[in-house]
Amino acid sequence: MNKKWLWLIYTFVVTCFLFTSPLSTHAFQDVKKDYPLSSGVVYKQYTYINSFTNSINHLSVNLNDPYTKLAVGLPSPTNQLTTTTKISNLHTREGNRVVGAVNASFFETNNNMPLYLISQNNEIVNGGVISDSRSNYVSEPIAFGITADGNADIENFDFDIKAEYRGITHDLTGLNRQRQGNEAIIFTPQHLKATTGSNSYGMEIVVETSAPVTSNHFGQVLEGKVTYIRPYGSTEEIQIPKNGFVLSVNGTKWMDIFQNTSLNETIKLSFDINPKWKDSQFMLASGPMLLLDGKPYITMDTSNYRATELAPRSAIAISKDKKTVNLITVDGRLDSFSKGMSLTQFANYLAKLGFDRAINLDGGGSTTMGIRNYGSNTVVLANRPSDGYERRVSAILEAISTAPTGMASRISASRDQIGTLLVGATVNLKVNYVLDQFYNPLNINTSNVKITSGSSLISSNGLNYTGIKSGEDRVSINYDNASQSFPVKVVDAPSTLTISSTASTLEPNMSMTFKATAKDSENNNLIYSPNQLTWSTEGDIGTISSSGVFKSNGKLGKGIIKAKLGTKEVSKEIVVKLAFEGNSYLISSLDTANGWVSSQANASSTISLAKSPDPTKLGSGSLKLSYDMTGNTSGTAAVYMNRTSPIEMPGAPLKIGVWVFGDGNENWLRGRVIDNSGALHTISFTENDGLNWNGWKYVEAPIPSSINAPIKIESLYIAQPTLSKQSKGVLYFDKLQAIYTTAYQEDLFNDVSIKHTYLKEIKYLVDNNLINGYLDGYFKPSDTLSRAHAAVLLSRALDLDTSNPLNPNFTDVEVSHPYYNEIAAVYQANIVGGKGDGTFDPSGTLTRAQMAAILVKAYKLTGAGSVQFSDVNSEHWADLSIRTLAYNEVTTGYLDGTFKPGLPVSRMHFSVFLYRSIHK
Repeated sequence: MNKKWLWLIYTFVVTCFLFTSPLSTHAFQDVKKDYPLSSGVVYKQYTYINSFTNSINHLSVNLNDPYTKLAVGLPSPTNQLTTTTKISNLHTREGNRVVGAVNASFFETNNNMPLYLISQNNEIVNGGVISDSRSNYVSEPIAFGITADGNADIENFDFDIKAEYRGITHDLTGLNRQRQGNEAIIFTPQHLKATTGSNSYGMEIVVETSAPVTSNHFGQVLEGKVTYIRPYGSTEEIQIPKNGFVLSVNGTKWMDIFQNTSLNETIKLSFDINPKWKDSQFMLASGPMLLLDGKPYITMDTSNYRATELAPRSAIAISKDKKTVNLITVDGRLDSFSKGMSLTQFANYLAKLGFDRAINLDGGGSTTMGIRNYGSNTVVLANRPSDGYERRVSAILEAISTAPTGMASRISASRDQIGTLLVGATVNLKVNYVLDQFYNPLNINTSNVKITSGSSLISSNGLNYTGIKSGEDRVSINYDNASQSFPVKVVDAPSTLTISSTASTLEPNMSMTFKATAKDSENNNLIYSPNQLTWSTEGDIGTISSSGVFKSNGKLGKGIIKAKLGTKEVSKEIVVKLAFEGNSYLISSLDTANGWVSSQANASSTISLAKSPDPTKLGSGSLKLSYDMTGNTSGTAAVYMNRTSPIEMPGAPLKIGVWVFGDGNENWLRGRVIDNSGALHTISFTENDGLNWNGWKYVEAPIPSSINAPIKIESLYIAQPTLSKQSKGVLYFDKLQAIYTTAYQEDLFNDVSIKHTYLKEIKYLVDNNLINGYLDGYFKPSDTLSRAHAAVLLSRALDLDTSNPLNPNFTDVEVSHPYYNEIAAVYQANIVGGKGDGTFDPSGTLTRAQMAAILVKAYKLTGAGSVQFSDVNSEHWADLSIRTLAYNEVTTGYLDGTFKPGLPVSRMHFSVFLYRSIHK
């Protein structure tokens, strides 16, 4: 029988096994994936919904398959934690391909060694330990392994470490691990360190044999003479002899036996395991057991938190005939995607799947399953670890294909387009993978790929085919013995052809992309080449490219867009008009720093998003620009806030406006825009040195009429050409907008609109940097004015020298007070005095009478007419000052004829009085 028939028969047998397994479907869960990874390994993924949703990954391993085996995968060295996928890929080679794997052994976090017994072909890889508490996972000696007869089993084991001394045999407690209380531990050269590392609370007996000890295995007997004894209390580090072992003991029982040991005495050591596990291919202890005889059987305290937590879980389960091994992982701690399971839920789930026995493996964040995908020998992550990444672990279990590289049996190819084909159109193919009969990937030689058709309605060239005649056909893709086919329909012309666009109107000088959609008689997409579709226009409105991009020539009016494919021609009307008719357009609220990046010349800068309590004018945030121009030695310094993608403004704006929270550093605020041809233009929001204010201020930059729309904003920037003025500071930007009318006015503050009664007076003070709003863009006009703030306003309005005023020695105004200089300056100018008790009361309110006296004195107002307010008589201390204000038309009082001298003055009223005083 030739090789071709052999692999065909083998493929049939394997397929029968793979797709008739009783575990292939389960009605109680949704199967997401189900396909073979090799001739004896099937991968499945389920969504299981009980109390919560859980994502399950499942590897089914058929031990009857001659090319399939299971093995323990260990990192090298054993105490070097490594990810499951990395260990798998290190072990993959021709004839030993790891096709799937799960993490397996729990491990010590202090030395990274496996916690429990592991053996391979009778060699003891790790001695392990068994807990004496059922609150821990492993409190009974149970292991999973492949026994000498090739069957899988989950069963108890009896690992014996015995020492014969003075004619009496003693059962020792451990091998090559840290000694605990009341224990007798053997250290051999296979220990991960050259010394025992035991503490001083015990004695250690060094025994040397007649030959080197190169391994530890079941059935081994080591006999030797005592060559050294470290007494109790000694801290000496004991070296493990290459040709012997060290017996380390602690506790009364063991000290009584060995405390009188003498040099040259004989000690015989033996390792053994019960017959079930003798000569096994491997065994790996874990726990707790989850299933026995098909029913939940959990060998730990199920009320313990380790058992009750809804967590990621891993397990291995076997069939009753011991020929099918199932590696199962449950993802967890991933909210609605996969909650995880308790151990009781996990055991019930495994019983529901029909397994006979099952044992728990290391889970939680270590839960990992890796598989090889079709077309690759690389094992990759199949599940979703709870940490979001794959943890490094200790021992793993590997599902291995030992099959050699065979003949091509399966091919997967994809098309770049799927649908009915227009005559003359071409479809490109991509070969995703070629597999042999064992699902091993083969190297692809594209010259071996052959494309054929049953009715010769297509022609092929390499990895593409072209329709040449209308009708229905079937295309086959062949690679040696592997093939894939699919039906193809070829037509001479589309049944329907439609034109679509994002809008039916367009602004002058703008562009719009039109798309043609062609369908066949069954309303399926039609495949055609771009050069088969032709575009044209009617009417003097612009031009359209071969790709369907229409460009307006700037003229207003209606026109027609036409598309022709084969003999089918359709048209669509387009209207060119000015679409935007508003007064303003919000370019960006600047509530995010996304899309903005900084650059600089002779300076440094950063851009970030500011939120309250930092200055924010409108919305939830503002754009913060931190800059530093200091240290520059020549030339202009500039700092840019650039758009990663310039923002296009509708219509033809006249100006661009923006709110800026200034730092008083006298920079030049500018911007850059891009016109319809892609040319860059600079616009100015201020003059040179004009960014000289503190607090929020709205500024606008005119757009020259020579800049053709559509216009895009590319950047905002500050510049300072004068070296001596190059400084560092912080600016905030908010509400970037386009303005379309010359009559547009922006509200002065969030609470001072353009219709406010005292807009003119407040705006004057703001424009002249005499008064500011608050960080949140509000002016709070009705709030009372403190004496300290009045001092600040007056010092600015009178241009007083605040650099080094004399100290007025107010007891409540320290030199460190934020407004010390201003308070001292107005006091020194004899404008505002103290309270008479040595205080200034900076936080106190300023009454209308006190305001009158201050303004009269500050601006040297004279005259006192006959106006007399009903609540201010001649005996009032501020009578003359109040009448002087009225005489100079700074105040008119209230409509009821009162002045209300004791009423605290508000921010807006002080602004009005100060404005009128300035203009006298």
